[in-house]
Amino acid sequence: MRSLVGSARALKMVSMIMLQGTYKDIFICVNALGKMIVICGGGCNLFADRAPDRGRAIARGGYLDQMAPYDSIRMCRQSHWQKPICEGRFCCMGDHMSETRTYAIIGCGMMGREHMSNLALVPGAELAAIADPDEGSREAAKAHAKSLGQSPQLFSNADDMLSAAKPDAVIIASPNFTHYDVVKPVMDAGCAVLLEKPMCTDPADALALAKAAASYDNLFWVGLEYRYMPPVTEFIERVHHGVAGDIKMLAIREHRFPFLVKVGDWNRFNRNTGGTLVEKCCHFFDLMRHILRDEPVRVYASGAADVNHLDERYNGETPDILDNAFVMLDFASGARAVLDLCMFAEGSPEQEEISAVGPMGKLEVKLPGGVVTWAPRDKSGPFEEHISVPPDALAAGDHHGATYFQQRDFHAALVNGTKPLITARDGYRSVVIGAAAQESIARRQPVDIIYKDEE
Repeated sequence: MRSLVGSARALKMVSMIMLQGTYKDIFICVNALGKMIVICGGGCNLFADRAPDRGRAIARGGYLDQMAPYDSIRMCRQSHWQKPICEGRFCCMGDHMSETRTYAIIGCGMMGREHMSNLALVPGAELAAIADPDEGSREAAKAHAKSLGQSPQLFSNADDMLSAAKPDAVIIASPNFTHYDVVKPVMDAGCAVLLEKPMCTDPADALALAKAAASYDNLFWVGLEYRYMPPVTEFIERVHHGVAGDIKMLAIREHRFPFLVKVGDWNRFNRNTGGTLVEKCCHFFDLMRHILRDEPVRVYASGAADVNHLDERYNGETPDILDNAFVMLDFASGARAVLDLCMFAEGSPEQEEISAVGPMGKLEVKLPGGVVTWAPRDKSGPFEEHISVPPDALAAGDHHGATYFQQRDFHAALVNGTKPLITARDGYRSVVIGAAAQESIARRQPVDIIYKDEE
């Protein structure tokens, strides 16, 4: 393997540590970029701090303490810490991941059924129950469960489900405006929580929930899974490794199809969704914070409902959700970020495009194409690489594999009792930014972003 031969520094480090006799179970993996990753089994977390690619190991789920013990160095070509393609008898995933935990889903519409599909891919994740007040949704979930080989109990009431099924974890995929009320009895029952985005539709509710989650004894995770799309994850890792230098400009473009039809058409009105920049774009504001590792201090937005849903009427009301917007954010470090959203552009060859520009050059990723591009300022590039996604993960949802990778990491945290990788704080702050952007459009002026979770 060319990467192994070319990584003398990593080999020297492995030899040094083995000679010290401190660690026995050392493995070398070569990722899709051909970079060497040194990892070890037997629970030696301290080694993570000394690995040449510590950030990648942690970003892919923190499996350093889950390696099954082996007595020699082996090599494995592995892409994105998914189920590895192994050489010989080596396997990166330890037995801990297969420990069974029971799950329930509240809300089995489109996203709820996507979670069903992805739970079916995670070893040890057993779907025990589903709750949804809509009979049509329950019947659709029942049929989908049968196709997946799952046999959950079905309930029309979440309280009855919690009492009867007593799940270890609950995925909440009910309509946005119900999140605050739905999560309360789940937390009262002591279950681990995976709460779909947006955390809440109102910043005050999100703040109250974030404060409750801070002292919660179990896992509380917010489903901002766009971080987990493998091409996006690769892009973020390159940014964080300093490939382009300190990022000065970050741009996210989503040109896509209109909002889909939901049960009861709840997603047609701001009062139910929090507004498009909360409902849809909390994902992108979370990505901005995560990519820049910084907080925005000010937002200016311009947007409108110009094309979609204008001919629809619900009890005499016309939908008021935005279908296009530009959003500009100033960050504390001096970096700037911009979101370009259009929801009547379903003919676009790429739905999402993200670029980060620093003094060394420009990094870019596009979806669904899955190509990460590095364009250095010396014009020696551009260099392009396609980042693949496992076919099963792609087929299990509409989020480019992200739901699977997030579910896998959630299950690992549940089994091992570790902290969430996407927190209630992340959920709260993404709602605050979206709400401030909505306010900026309404007021036609910049709005300061003020967090209240540290008061």
